[in-house]
Order: sequence, then C-alpha cells, then structure tokens
Amino acid sequence: MNGRLWMALVLSAAVVAGCGKSDSGGGSGGGGSSSGQKTPEEAFKGFKAAGEAGDIKVLWNSISKKTRDSFVDRTKKQLEEMNKKGDSEWEEAAKELGKTAAELKKMSAEDFTMMMMGREMTTPEEKEKAKKLVLDKVEMRGEVAILYTTKHNGKKDMAALVKEDGTWKMDMEESEKLDKEIDKLNEGK
Repeated sequence: MNGRLWMALVLSAAVVAGCGKSDSGGGSGGGGSSSGQKTPEEAFKGFKAAGEAGDIKVLWNSISKKTRDSFVDRTKKQLEEMNKKGDSEWEEAAKELGKTAAELKKMSAEDFTMMMMGREMTTPEEKEKAKKLVLDKVEMRGEVAILYTTKHNGKKDMAALVKEDGTWKMDMEESEKLDKEIDKLNEGK
C-alpha cells in the first residue's frame, strides 16, 4: 500500500477515542462517535489503536468526507472498467477476495473500497507498522493540524488533519501539500 494512503489510514484517528473497536454500521461513510476527542493528539492515539487492531470501519470514518469521496470515486472507475471487461474480470477478483462474483457486484463502491482497504490494513505487517508509529509533534497551521511522525522504518512523515463535524480527520488533499516538506525531513536518511 502506498505510504500516503497508509498515512491517511493510520494517522487521523478522528473517531476512535470514544468508540471502542468500531463504529456501528458498515459502509455508511458517516462519522461515528467522537466523544472525548478534543485534540489532534487524542485523534492520533485513537487512530493508532485502530491501526494496531486492523479496524477498518474506524479507520475509514477517521478520514475526511472529501478524502473518502475521492477514494470511492476511484473505486467507481475501477468497477466500471471491470464491468466493461465482463464476468471473467469479476470471477478473477472473486477468487482473489474470497467472495463470489455476485457478492462483489452487489457491493456499493464505498463498501468495495472499505473491503479493499481492510484487506491491506489487517495484515500483520500493517498492524506492526501502526504499533511502531510515533507522534513527534503537532503544529497548527490555521485550521489544519499537522502531525509530525516517525514511521516503523525510522523515516519522518507528516499528515494533515482537518476538523469536520467537531472531530479531527485526515485529509489527503491537505496532506499531499506536505510532500516537499517530508522530503526535506528525510534528506540524507
């Protein structure tokens, strides 16, 4: 899984602090509980716990609506391509995903996206990466919280959180603006 997507899934922590293992209701795209979550640091701690547990529902609800919508739009395009290629494409996906082609075809694009992300995030390797992720500091830039972290491999990273419905959520568009700063943090490593 690419590093930026992993950061989107493992740094935002917008709903975990007050909601235990997962939010009820799969694929709603909604928020989930945010009780007790007042700071970006609390958001990070909760999201890190969800990453360690491989809890995709919490991870999904911890990214901004704009970012979730972007992921779902990409999935819709991929599903359209699969439909154009026909049943053999669906059968191949079904074998790989451990579901029937009929089950996959019935899934919404959001549920399909969550399933694919869950597949990546529940591996022992990804859970271990989450355990080793360290929050170094938080910097406020206007309405955006910038998380500075050290990853499992010692490299530095940054992610942007935005407040949405009173909770801090990872936003890919804001995080992508940090790429040059991240490169500078890792020069010579």
